[in-house]
Amino acid sequence: MAQSTLPIHYHISDYEQWEGDWELIDGIPVAMSPAPVVAHQLVTTRVLTELTNSLEDCDDCLAIAEAEWRVTDDTVLRPDGVVICYPPGRYLDRPPALVLEVLSPASARLDREYKPVRYAHEGVRHYLLADPDRKQVTVFRLAGDHFEAVAETGQDTLDFDLGPCTARIDFARVFARL
Repeated sequence: MAQSTLPIHYHISDYEQWEGDWELIDGIPVAMSPAPVVAHQLVTTRVLTELTNSLEDCDDCLAIAEAEWRVTDDTVLRPDGVVICYPPGRYLDRPPALVLEVLSPASARLDREYKPVRYAHEGVRHYLLADPDRKQVTVFRLAGDHFEAVAETGQDTLDFDLGPCTARIDFARVFARL
């Protein structure tokens, strides 16, 4: 039987050649779903607006939508939103202080199972997993080498210690009018 010559483990150099929207996870290409539905986009925009407004006086931290984080030579992640507390380059090459993922049917399993483990391993301080259908967010905080759920809310205002700054999100505003 002839051996396949197709690569089974991809790297950033391969990823850079692909058309369309992809993530690369431990050498495995993952196609990103079509454009998110309106509720997904509203939650992302509102969380990032809350973060941007609360970081207005912080010279060290920035809220960014859908940044490309080149984690390793075979892993590229594209969270829905991040807060970084270092000067950005063309791509993110260090862990964000905070990561937002908004659930959608196509990404829910990845966002619930793989990404929290990976984000914790990389040292992300806060992981927000928003569910537009339930109008709630689960807030995880890094505790050693894993995340602990510290809140599940759709109404509370929460503060996030980012190191040099503190960010605040009013989740009642985030989920209003959904």
